[in-house]
Amino acid sequence: MSNLLKDALDIYTKEDLRDYAKQLDLRGISSYRKSELAEKIANELMSPDVMRKNLIIPGKH
Repeated sequence: MSNLLKDALDIYTKEDLRDYAKQLDLRGISSYRKSELAEKIANELMSPDVMRKNLIIPGKH
């Protein structure tokens, strides 16, 4: 997990993080604390499938 990414996510409100988690289709997050949401989102964003889906890699169109 990227601590830098988690730290960057910590500036958002818990509600913002919850909304973003829903956009990422993360489940079972209703009882998470803000720091847990930031960590879960950071882990998801760093997963190979999400990275592949959201980043443009030259020569891989």
